[in-house]
Amino acid sequence: MFTRQLLKRMRKRKATSSPARSKRQRKKNNGVVRDSDERRWEDLGMDCLTNVFARVGMESLILCVPFVCKTWHEATLDSLCWQSLYFPDFEPFPLFTYYDVHGFERFGPFYDKFVQEYRIDTSCFSITAFIKLVVKRSNGKALELKMPGFSTEEALRYVSDACPSLRVLSLPDDLIIFKHSQIIPEVIGKWKFLEQLCLGGNLNKIAAYHIGQPYGYLSMSEHFKTLLALDSHFCHELVLDQILVQVGTHCKHFMGLQINQGIVGQVEASTIVNLLPNIKYLKVIGSHIERDGIVTLLQGCNRLELLDVKDCEGFEQGDEEISKLIITSRTEFLCEGNAEYGLSSQYFWRNKILNRFQAHVGVRRDYPPGMKAGPCIVRRRTARLRAQIRDQMT
Repeated sequence: MFTRQLLKRMRKRKATSSPARSKRQRKKNNGVVRDSDERRWEDLGMDCLTNVFARVGMESLILCVPFVCKTWHEATLDSLCWQSLYFPDFEPFPLFTYYDVHGFERFGPFYDKFVQEYRIDTSCFSITAFIKLVVKRSNGKALELKMPGFSTEEALRYVSDACPSLRVLSLPDDLIIFKHSQIIPEVIGKWKFLEQLCLGGNLNKIAAYHIGQPYGYLSMSEHFKTLLALDSHFCHELVLDQILVQVGTHCKHFMGLQINQGIVGQVEASTIVNLLPNIKYLKVIGSHIERDGIVTLLQGCNRLELLDVKDCEGFEQGDEEISKLIITSRTEFLCEGNAEYGLSSQYFWRNKILNRFQAHVGVRRDYPPGMKAGPCIVRRRTARLRAQIRDQMT
């Protein structure tokens, strides 16, 4: 079928070609005759390729581009392609079950494709090993990083050492129920050039998992248990305050903070004012933020350009003092929406999850440039690429 389509295309081109085209100079390269003015992808400089591939995203860099040709695969190994590491959402399933589960059955759309493409046994897949694999390719040049949810302490410590030049960092795991989130104050000071930080946000996902389970489930998966904090005496305000102190002490270029599903009181607001004097953008989304905290922020943050408190509770949107401060400070103030995970909801879900957890504790072959690889060569190269990835995952 393919041959017939190719012959039809060649006949059509021959019929419509001009005499000038038939007299064009032709050259022979490795047995393949080509028009001298024909553009070839393999002639595109490596710098151009890496510049393009740095913009396509992690999914294409891992699942698509390396399988096109040898040149493209080599280009994806350049550390410049891995300066922006935005890990897709890791959605381990199940979290809650009727029976004891020692491994996750699914990992989310991207990671399921990765496991299938590279022929990895699902029981051997590790999000920590995957994070190390990707971060290692950046060779310490990563500037932006969004960690996947449900990560591990080992992964967070590895990233803190392997990515010293980060400017943008997002850590979506809840600050209380995940034990690795409680070491953030310990490692956050290693990122001296950090400018923007986003904290929390996946508490609602866990709640959705919980709500989606039929009534009467018996347990949570073993892997999920290993991520949770046994010591529940930590409070959100304490962890957040410790993080802010470390950021204010070590990150002198810091200017943007986002807190999702958190609690911002008078103490946290005062800490931001005193330790983050150059902050320009502050977002507190789906959280509990006190009225006095907003007043303190508007009065004390002289360089604040945006204060976003969408979907928050703890204050009235039509507060007269806040309205006057918005006008005098010329700060853009956003406060639409209702708090789905306000103070009571946060306490409810954190306590429910932690209480249930505590109850359960007791070398590739080349082919001539300009030619398409034959099916056998493609299969062998693809098999080698998959084997290399599997070896690096172990």
